[in-house]
Amino acid sequence: MITDTMTLRWIATGMILLVSFSGVGFPFFVMRISERLFDSMWFQLMRVLCTGLVVSVALLHVLADGEEYLRNVSDYPVADAAALFGIFLMVAVKDLGMMALRYVRQHTHGNELEEGLIGKGADHSLHSHSHVGHTHGLPSIELRDIDLSGQPLRRFVVYMMEVSIMVHSVLVGVALGVLKRRVAILSLGAALLFHQFFEGLALGAVAVKSDISFKSSWHLFLTFTLSCPFGAVLGIIFADQYDPADTRTAWTLGMLNALAAGTLLHIGLVELLPEDFRECTDCHNKPPRFAKLLSLFLGGAIMAVLAVWA
Repeated sequence: MITDTMTLRWIATGMILLVSFSGVGFPFFVMRISERLFDSMWFQLMRVLCTGLVVSVALLHVLADGEEYLRNVSDYPVADAAALFGIFLMVAVKDLGMMALRYVRQHTHGNELEEGLIGKGADHSLHSHSHVGHTHGLPSIELRDIDLSGQPLRRFVVYMMEVSIMVHSVLVGVALGVLKRRVAILSLGAALLFHQFFEGLALGAVAVKSDISFKSSWHLFLTFTLSCPFGAVLGIIFADQYDPADTRTAWTLGMLNALAAGTLLHIGLVELLPEDFRECTDCHNKPPRFAKLLSLFLGGAIMAVLAVWA
């Protein structure tokens, strides 16, 4: 029976790997096919749906897992406190990043900064577009017109979202890898297939919206595609030593989940949701307001249903 479940766990891990890659890669695939399709009403609605996915993942999956681990080791709402700290941490890091970018703009000349950061061995073609106001070789650093909606901060949101989702994906992968019962493996494995696809879809859509190109998005594909299978492999290897009742295990997994939930909540509610529902008078193919609300609720409902099993 152990050999059979071992094979089943490896099969589930391989399928999750493929589905994760498909989910995070789908928005980039759409963008490469046609930019008009990316700006279409249906793809805009999909981005709103992804916002609903991010918020519901944070509350119904990541935070819920953290609370499940920590309620057995403390009567204090540790998971909620850690999630709150994660939200405040995101605010602090973003604000400090803004201060650093403004300092760079005020105290460094654009050409000197560009030459110093790119180096002599870089492609000289990068300098041919310096009049635009940013260095194409360093898309995370703007040299002019830095504001809260600028490209560096949009990319920062993507990177923080990537890290938060990666942490959660590794932990749910471990939960799959340590299972020994066939029914539990089949139910959780099936739920994780949908979970990873929609979570990857949300990450990919936010990345494309933030102007991250297919070539420079290799880290997104690598971290998201491998995180859940990596966790599953760890779970399979250490299944015999894994003890969910151990206090240290509960504290570690609970705190990691809770912190990740806080960062995802900030990203979904502060960064993505206002952007999706802001007034845009010059937007093309603008979806109806009711359709946006329906997409948002649908995204939340998808993860609410998956929370029954995963």
